Amino acid sequence: MKIIGHQKIIDYLVKSVHRKKLAQSYLFCGPAQVGKKMVAKYFAATILCEQEENPCLQCDSCLRVAQDEHPDIYYVQPEENKEIIGINQIRSMKNAAIFSPFSGSAKIVIIEKADNLSKAAANSLLKILEDPPDRVFIILLAQGLANLPSTIYSRCQVLRLKPPHSSEIISFLQEEFNFDQEKAEKITSLSWGLPGRAINLVKNKELGLKKQEELISKFLFFLTERDNLENKIKLSDLILKSESQESLFVLLQVVRDFYLIKAGLNSATALKEEQKKKLAQMYSFLELRLFAQEIMRVRNQLTAPLNKKLLIENLFFNNFT
Repeated sequence: MKIIGHQKIIDYLVKSVHRKKLAQSYLFCGPAQVGKKMVAKYFAATILCEQEENPCLQCDSCLRVAQDEHPDIYYVQPEENKEIIGINQIRSMKNAAIFSPFSGSAKIVIIEKADNLSKAAANSLLKILEDPPDRVFIILLAQGLANLPSTIYSRCQVLRLKPPHSSEIISFLQEEFNFDQEKAEKITSLSWGLPGRAINLVKNKELGLKKQEELISKFLFFLTERDNLENKIKLSDLILKSESQESLFVLLQVVRDFYLIKAGLNSATALKEEQKKKLAQMYSFLELRLFAQEIMRVRNQLTAPLNKKLLIENLFFNNFT
């Protein structure tokens, strides 16, 4: 159960277990793919470990946690093809939580994408947060507090996870996958400091890297030649045929990097320095900010029952200035 970064938070959680000073509800906040679920699993393994020196990561309990097979861990996440966690999912979790642990000393609930709770689900969750059963620990994973009711996060101990230093991701890729320095740095730069993205790029092998590089290439051409109709169509089609939320995230990070370059700060995009500076100079701070806002607006609307093709095409066919 290898975790990239977050050592201070991990140390704090492990010490809390050893000192028996645990809250019953936690909220791990941070960007998607920063490692929130891995930290939650490590925390769960520490609580449920069968050895005194916990987590040992070798006993039956620790191994089952690592393999997502532990009977005393209950996962909640949006159902397939749905973005929202519904009230019935929370009701099922609450019914499971009232029973005694099967094999461990506690029960642990991990709610992924907790900021996607429906209003009814959030209200139902609030009741168990207010009066949790004994030896039941609830861990919420969310990107931030904005989409969570204050009644939810005020009853949790909030821990904020930030992207680890790029050197930690590079070292992990070299040790785990035997990559040379150049390839590890390339994947790290394309992952924007998010360990989960880096691992996904590796697991998708060259296909993942090539798709992302193709997407960035077409997007940069779009920024250079805004009136090129053919490229607008190709870029829209590429996003529609891929994971649209993920693709728009990549574009958002590119725009963010250009904003940083204009401000004289370091960027993460794996582009030649001259190319980055040239493109950054073509747009004002206001234009980049407005385009970033448009990308975020479209990403948010993709979860609604709207015409996906129309949303994506309008992003590139309409002027954002």
